[in-house]
Amino acid sequence: MKLRETTSSDTGHDAPQDQQRGKQIGLIAALAVVALVIVGGVAALNVGHDNATPTTNAPVSAPSHGDSTATGFDVPATDVFGRRVDTPRNTAGQPLTQTGRGRTSTDPDWLTGAPVLPTQGGWQRVAGASVPFSTSDGPTRVADGVAAGWAHTPQGAALAAVYAGYQVNARPGSRTVRERLIINPAKGLREFESNKAAGRLPDQLPENLTRYFVAPDAFRIDSYAEDMAVVAIATRGVDNNGAPAWTATQIVMVWDGGDWRLQPPPGATPPQHVISTLTGGWIKW
Repeated sequence: MKLRETTSSDTGHDAPQDQQRGKQIGLIAALAVVALVIVGGVAALNVGHDNATPTTNAPVSAPSHGDSTATGFDVPATDVFGRRVDTPRNTAGQPLTQTGRGRTSTDPDWLTGAPVLPTQGGWQRVAGASVPFSTSDGPTRVADGVAAGWAHTPQGAALAAVYAGYQVNARPGSRTVRERLIINPAKGLREFESNKAAGRLPDQLPENLTRYFVAPDAFRIDSYAEDMAVVAIATRGVDNNGAPAWTATQIVMVWDGGDWRLQPPPGATPPQHVISTLTGGWIKW
C-alpha cells in the first residue's frame, strides 16, 4: 500500500472536493516531516499535475521571528483538514503556562501517556506549520524566534520532534533554527553555509507548501533512554483506494545541552512507511 498523488484526470470534475484534497494531502503528508535540509540541500516538492499542487518555485522572505512582547492569540484558523490551529500574536509562538504534572519513569504511562495540549494554543501556526505547545511537557520559552524548554520525558521528546521536523523544513535558511534544533555535523554546517550563500535556501518556504505541514494525528515512542528517544509520528493521508492511511515517520531526538535536538538521519531521509490503523502503541495527542 502506498499513498498516491492526485491528478485532474483521476479525480474528475464531479469528485467531492474533500476527496480530491485528501488524496493530494496523502502525498504531501508522506513528505511533510522529512528533514529536507538537514544535510544542506533543499528538496523540491514539485510532485503533482494538479494546479493546486504546491511547488517550491516561489520561496518567500521570512517574517520576523525574533522575540516579541506580544502575547496571546489572534482569531483561530483551520488547517487543510478543517482542524483548529491558533495564530499566536508573537509569530515565533506562545509558550503556555505549565500546569500539568510531568510524568516520571515510575508512572505506568511513562511511555504511553500523551502530553496535555489545550484547545486554545495546543497547536499553533509558526512559520506556516502547525506545531504543538503543551501545558505539561513544554516548550516553556521562545528565544531568538525558536521554541525551547521541552521536558526531559518521552512526551517532551515527541513534542520537540514535531516542532523540529516542521521548523527545519519551514525555515530552511535559518541558521538559528538549524543551530538550536539539530545536532549539526561540521560537514552539514559547511554545506548549509554554501547553499545559503548560493541562494538555494530560502528563509521560509511559501504558504502553498507550509499549509500542508499539519498536526500529526498520533505519535509512538519506539525506544527511550535518558540521552535519546526514537519517536514515530503518524501523519494523515489516504491510500490508493481512498481509505484512511497514515505516513509513519521515525525521528531520532537526542538530549543535548539540556534540551531535545533532532539527530540527522543517514542520507537526510528518515525511515517512513504507510499504516492503515492507529493501533499498536500509537498515542493520540
